[in-house]
Amino acid sequence: MKKAGRDGWFNLGTPNQASAANNAKEIFVFLDANGWEATLAKFKPDSEAAARLNITVGDYLRMVNNTGELRVRTFLNYQNCFRTIVSEAFGVRGDDSKYDHRQGGNQKWAARIDGICLECVTPERIIKWKRKRLARAGNSPVAIASAKRTVNSYIRCARCLFSPSLISRLKGVQLSATLPFAGVEMEDTGSMKYNSKINAQALIAAAKAELKPNSPEIYKVFLLGLFAGMRKGEIAAQ
Repeated sequence: MKKAGRDGWFNLGTPNQASAANNAKEIFVFLDANGWEATLAKFKPDSEAAARLNITVGDYLRMVNNTGELRVRTFLNYQNCFRTIVSEAFGVRGDDSKYDHRQGGNQKWAARIDGICLECVTPERIIKWKRKRLARAGNSPVAIASAKRTVNSYIRCARCLFSPSLISRLKGVQLSATLPFAGVEMEDTGSMKYNSKINAQALIAAAKAELKPNSPEIYKVFLLGLFAGMRKGEIAAQ
């Protein structure tokens, strides 16, 4: 059987020509609708591809964590971003209990996400999630800009879990040729360079006129912060 430039064979399970033809048709129709990976998992469950499909989001996160390549705080941040994307992409809704880390509510919510098949987390799903997330921002330029930054942050962190260096350290694991974030582009948020809108000259003149004669100590704090760039604690130590 040939599809999308790839060949494959299947045991039709019968010597009867008519029955074999019906079985072949069923397989081909399924292949045409679902692709090679899902077809091999359904009709050749002992194949390598089928085994690959059994890897869940939770399995993968545990394997990445076990490599020891990421600091604990870094891994938890990446994990949270990936779980957020997956939960929203697959409609895994949760109530306020998902924030309960003491009574197990968060663990139950995370378990629902971790049980999702990693192979099903495709770039197409993530792109669809991204578009839906941005659409929720409405028409407000400020809300849209904020949504773009949030989406970029989630993607930037989550895709680090699929870096070549991490994947190369996973023992005995063969992932799909198309990783979850392959081809998923970041949103254009424009320049992130800070542009100050503070009129320093006017601020200095106002401080000199009001603080210097009435509150000399506060005026000194103002000068140290503005001209010396000192922090609150550093100023207090003076």
